[in-house]
Parts: sequence; structure tokens; C-alpha cells
Amino acid sequence: AFQKVKEEHHKKGQSLRQQAFWKNKSKFDTIGFSTEIFGVKARNFIHKNKNNPFFLQVSFNAVHNFTHQLPKEYLEKKGLKGLEDWDPAKEEYYDWYQKARYPNNPEGRALYLGQLDYLDTEIGKITSYLKEEHLLENTILIFISDNGGSTPIYANNAPFKGSKYTLYEGGIRVPLIITYPQNFQKGKTLNNVVSAMDILPTICAATGIDIPSNIDGINMYDVLNGTNNKLQHEFLVWDNNAQTAVRKGSWKLRTASDKAKSNSEYEMVEMEYGTYLYNLENDPGETTNLAKQYPKIMNELKNIHQAWRTEINETNQ
Repeated sequence: AFQKVKEEHHKKGQSLRQQAFWKNKSKFDTIGFSTEIFGVKARNFIHKNKNNPFFLQVSFNAVHNFTHQLPKEYLEKKGLKGLEDWDPAKEEYYDWYQKARYPNNPEGRALYLGQLDYLDTEIGKITSYLKEEHLLENTILIFISDNGGSTPIYANNAPFKGSKYTLYEGGIRVPLIITYPQNFQKGKTLNNVVSAMDILPTICAATGIDIPSNIDGINMYDVLNGTNNKLQHEFLVWDNNAQTAVRKGSWKLRTASDKAKSNSEYEMVEMEYGTYLYNLENDPGETTNLAKQYPKIMNELKNIHQAWRTEINETNQ
């Protein structure tokens, strides 16, 4: 498969980067663009397993750092200069790192969109291949990100505030697109408060596998097939010691201590420190702190966080 990618790019006069990959515990080299290589590997896996039930997780690294690493022909087609990889003989790493990040890179948004273009193309190829093999109708497809967009590399999370590295909505609210043509509703946008933790129990329910008892996720199968549109988490909690957040209904409590400063400053993200209460229904952009106006709600969310933290500590003992 990798040789095929290499030959296709050679015919187009495209230059590709040599890549070092791990396959289980073995390291090997190939030539190609990683997003395309992941796509080829995914389609090969489907081809090998198309006659049996299979689970495939494709963890594309696009649109992650470093977005300037795009095929030469794409940069030339878009009239982009790109950015050289770090050369320790020329400059300190962080001096180079800052050049690529907002607002220092005039091509930053275009490079980010280039990565996104390749990602979209490979996802489309996987979907098309499933359709060609008559597997699409009976396959659950789930698209999700592990965090909100990184604004330092020119992601746009509007209308939400914040970035990856933060517990603003822009850092923790992510797209979740699920399709299962045989069983799930089509063309529906749902606003239920759900989490990535819910994917495992939902897949278990859809495939007839017993749901593990020791997980925090909830089975969202009935939400997706339209039989229970109200099912959702009563609350969700985030805590990385330096930042915390609690979401219950439309209310959200967010805190950030001085411990978060070093990371936010290094990654070049904006952060407000202190305690904040937002009503996300009225203020999805988290512009207005309502902590003083609604002390009872703030205390309720603080108590939820404290009880959650106590339970976590007891479980880990």
C-alpha cells in the first residue's frame, strides 16, 4: 500500500517526506504524507476484514502540529512558502516554535486548512470504500476530536471562546458526528450533554456486547435511534489540577489558578484566571461572569466538583 502511494505521488511529480513508523513493536521507514498513509492503511484493513465484523479506530494526527508539514506540490499550488523544520544549529526550539503560532505566521490559517483538506479527503475515501464494498449501511461511523481546536495554530472555534489547553468551550466542546444508516436517525442535530466516555457503551449496545459496569459513560443508543431524546449526563466534570470545569444543564463553572499560567503562556493561548460562572444557553461565548449574581448555583456546581473529586480520590486509594 505504501509503495502504491509513493508511485502515485511520483507520477504527479510530488515530493514526499521520509517517515518513521511503528507497527506494534517494530519500527520501519516509508515515504509519504502521514495523513494519506493512515488512510491507505485504514482501507487495507477494511479490505482484509470486510467479510467479518470489525472495529477500526483511525487516529489521524491532522490537524495537529506541525501544520507547515504539507506536501511540496500543495504549498506550490496554493502559493505558500511554508516553514522550515526546526534546525537546532540555527536557533533555539522555542524561538522557532513561536514563529508558527498565532499571530506570528501570516500563512498560519492557510496551512491549517491544508491539513484539514487532506483529512477530509481521507475520511471521504474511507466512506466511499465502505460504500463500494456495500458495508456503509451496516457500519457505525463515529467522527470525534480529542479536544477543541488549537487557536495558536489558527483553528477557529467560533462562536466558542478559548482553545485547546483550556477548559473554555472552545477547548472542550468538540464535533461528534455519528452515522449508522440501518438504525440511527438521519439529518438530526442533537444538543444533549454527552461525552466521549459514552462512545464505548453505545457501541456495546449497538453490537450486542455487555456494557462494562466500571465505566462512567452512558449508553446513548436510544438517543441516536430517536426513542429517548432526553437522555444525557446530569453533569460533567473536568479537572487537571490547574483548571476545573463543571457543566450541569446550561450552567458551567470554570476555574483557573496561577498553576495554569506557565502552560498557557508557553502555548500562547489566552486565559482568564479566577472563578467564573456562565449560562451557556444565553452566553455560549462565555463572555459574562455570573458568579456574584447566582451564588447558589455556583455553590451547587462547586459541591458537585468536590464530591466528584472525593469519589475519584477514594477510588484511587
